[in-house]
Amino acid sequence: MLAGRERRTILAGMPGASAYASLALDPVWAGHRLHARLGPTFGIDPPLKRRKRSRRGVFVATEAAAEQILENPARFHSMGLSPVRGPSGSAQRRLRDGMIRMNGEEQTKLRRAYAPGLAKGRICAQEDRLAAIVREEIDAWPRGSVFDARTPIKRIVRRAAAAMLFGADHDPEILAIADLLEQHANLQFDLATLIAPAMIPGLPYHRLVRHAELTEATLIDWISRRPPGDNLLTRIASVVDDEGSPLDAKAKAAQFWTLYGASFHTTATAINWCLLHLAWNPEVSRRLDQEIASAGRTTPFLDAVVAEALRMSPPVPFQIRRCVGDDCIDGIDVSAGDRVFISSHVMNRDPSAYDAPERFAPERWLDREPTAYHPLAFSAGPRRCLGYTFAIAVMKATLAEMWQTAHIGVPDCGGIGVRLAITQGPTRVPLLLQPHDTKGAAASFTGAAARQMSR
Repeated sequence: MLAGRERRTILAGMPGASAYASLALDPVWAGHRLHARLGPTFGIDPPLKRRKRSRRGVFVATEAAAEQILENPARFHSMGLSPVRGPSGSAQRRLRDGMIRMNGEEQTKLRRAYAPGLAKGRICAQEDRLAAIVREEIDAWPRGSVFDARTPIKRIVRRAAAAMLFGADHDPEILAIADLLEQHANLQFDLATLIAPAMIPGLPYHRLVRHAELTEATLIDWISRRPPGDNLLTRIASVVDDEGSPLDAKAKAAQFWTLYGASFHTTATAINWCLLHLAWNPEVSRRLDQEIASAGRTTPFLDAVVAEALRMSPPVPFQIRRCVGDDCIDGIDVSAGDRVFISSHVMNRDPSAYDAPERFAPERWLDREPTAYHPLAFSAGPRRCLGYTFAIAVMKATLAEMWQTAHIGVPDCGGIGVRLAITQGPTRVPLLLQPHDTKGAAASFTGAAARQMSR
């Protein structure tokens, strides 16, 4: 429990309903506005109470409160990635119940099994393999014409994850599986799916449930045909249940769904944001070009650029935990079943933690070592993302190869929106690759993505 009992705001009735609606429509910037008005911690009680006190939501944006929650997974359980449960016994529910949603000893056992396959030494040992994949993909990108970089960036990350984590080099099937997983994620975050969870043919919820069945069957078939090897698939196969039996085919599919999906969703989104920030700040881009030309991918400035992009635009802008029992979070009482929302986006722009927090300034990291909480991008505590070393490695390799290949620019392109589906990412990333001697001006775009850029 945090020291002190400073009185915090708890919204109820129509103010609470209005706050919930604004957060549902725009969780990032509504969170900023509400925290600016109500303070770093506030609560919202549902407007329609079904019991003495219905499920309360507590919204926090301080390191102390985040640490209280993330360092104590036994008291604050993970909620997983998917907001849609699916019918009882359905593929949707099974796929949803992968490692990220698990808690307690079951989840700890899986982390122990998977950690060696994601260890820093293992990832670093594959740097040349990673660089070759990135080079091969970038060589195929168009020169001199504008293209949306999101799809080619996703392809890089998907190939890297397939090769480095699952031993599936040059396997076109796994790239098709990645498309299935992305479609699955998009269906789960369709507003119509959340509003009308009815098994009526033609409705998005019905399409989601059917798509989950296809996804599960495809994963089971692909996993069954993979040869043995030292990779995460083998580690999934090595896991046993409480009776000592190996996971069945459906449980293995659910674990793969989580591990592969999480590996490319967040990493690709982080690279996209990094490209937009560099285009918006051409002086930083020019310095990165010079540093990479001088020291290659080992330059500390590349690490600093990656850390600053993750601070300004964390791919996962908030995390949700479920309270297991009675507790107090920064002056707000909570009970079992209450939800806690940790705003990484607000925390990463806290003026008490960062000078000029609204400015993209990678140099701030040249004499400051990033930590789990600074910036908060891969969660923290005992459940910190196992794949953060992989994500950083792919981000650095992609940027290093791009900046050695060509001048990277984002032309004037009107508005760029932001979409939330597991991650929050730009709706497009228009890139233009030109000769190195090209002098690019700062990118000029509007829309929700522009609000995350340096001010």
